[in-house]
Amino acid sequence: MSRELLWIDKSLVSKLKLLEETDEIMEQDLKQYIKDFKDGIEQLGEDIDSNVLDIRVKAQRARESYKNVVETEIESINEMWEQLDSKRYEAYKTLKSAKESIDSITNEVNSLKKSINNINFYTIDRMIEVVDKVSSMDEKQLELLERLFKNN
Repeated sequence: MSRELLWIDKSLVSKLKLLEETDEIMEQDLKQYIKDFKDGIEQLGEDIDSNVLDIRVKAQRARESYKNVVETEIESINEMWEQLDSKRYEAYKTLKSAKESIDSITNEVNSLKKSINNINFYTIDRMIEVVDKVSSMDEKQLELLERLFKNN
C-alpha cells in the first residue's frame, strides 16, 4: 500500500488510524475465514471421499453376499428339482402299473358281467329243482334213476 501525504485535522488522524487498524483486522479476519472455509471444504471433500469409499466397500460386500445367497438358493432349487424329477418318474411308473392293473380288473369285471348276462336263470332254477328232488330220493329211487341213466 502506497502512502500519500494528506493534510487532515489531528482529531481525524486517530480515527483514520482506528479505521486503518479495523480494516487490517477485518482483512485478517476475512483471510482467516476464507482459509477456515477452504479447510472445511477440503475436510468435507476428504470425508465425502472416505464415505464414498466405505459405501463402495459395503456395496461390494453386499453384492458378494447377495451373489452367494443366490448361488446357494439356485443349488438348492436344482437339487430339489432333481429329487422331484426322480420322484415324478417313480410316481409315473407306479401310476402306470396301477392303471394297467385297473384296466385288467375292469376287463375281468366286464367279462364276468357279460357271462352273468348270458346265464339262463330258468335252466339254473330247473337244475336246482332236479338236484333237490334227487337229494330227497330214497335209495330205491336213486338206484332206479341210476339204471335209467346207464341204459340211455
